[in-house]
Amino acid sequence: MKVFKSIEAIRVFLAAQRNKQLKIGLVPTMGALHEGHLSLVEKAKEDNDVVVVSIFVNPLQFNKKEDLDKYPRNIDRDMKRLRDAGCTSVFLPAVGEMYQSQESLLRFDVGYFDGIMEGKFRLGHFAGVALVVSKLFNIVDPDNSYFGQKDLQQLVLIRTLQKELNFRTEIVNVPTKREMSGLAKSSRNERLDESELRTAANIFKGLKLLESKILSGVYLQNAINEVEEFYNEIDGFELEYLEVVQTDDLITIREYKSEIETSICVAGYVAGVRLLDNISIYKN
Repeated sequence: MKVFKSIEAIRVFLAAQRNKQLKIGLVPTMGALHEGHLSLVEKAKEDNDVVVVSIFVNPLQFNKKEDLDKYPRNIDRDMKRLRDAGCTSVFLPAVGEMYQSQESLLRFDVGYFDGIMEGKFRLGHFAGVALVVSKLFNIVDPDNSYFGQKDLQQLVLIRTLQKELNFRTEIVNVPTKREMSGLAKSSRNERLDESELRTAANIFKGLKLLESKILSGVYLQNAINEVEEFYNEIDGFELEYLEVVQTDDLITIREYKSEIETSICVAGYVAGVRLLDNISIYKN
């Protein structure tokens, strides 16, 4: 496994791979790798000859310095997991390699993404995501790029970015990896003890409860209200939002229609750790 810390070095390496007519896949991460990330690597290996995993904790997508400081970092463990997974190469830049200064002069206007769900509660987050992903696409120029379903709003934003800026990479969505309890795998789960993890498992239970109510014909707003009450009664869980949206553009829906692909999205806190999840609704 090759490790590159400079933009110039990885560009030279990848240019040589393209000259051999090899297909390149990119898996962007912020480290603290878990099985969800490794499922992206596995999918990328299936589709490509060369797999690049980037590990970069992007300061511009944290609106609170304390969240940036608390973000888990364990590069030695990450490297071992990537080697064991058969990763081809790792791009491991420092902040100074990716940005001329801590405060990049360039800012993306991500439109209504900043006013809904994650954007509403994480000011500037998606502008930071859009900037760093654009940089990675330009540096690596991958044939395919891999993102998890768990971060649905990020996925939809990146698909929009790819279309609007005409990046040639194909965006590949990989299903959410879950614990046996149903809890979505996340780097933030590492900050929870066993009791708190059991509390967090109720996030998925609430999603499935709302799905069953919607599919059984309960009026949408009544179903949402009932599941919000379910969440609010969970000791140790603080609900931030619960939304039912069109999957392709995240526009809130007021009435469920089976012909429109629909997702349920939720975010909340367990022991001060912010967690999010979503599921897509499929009518049998």
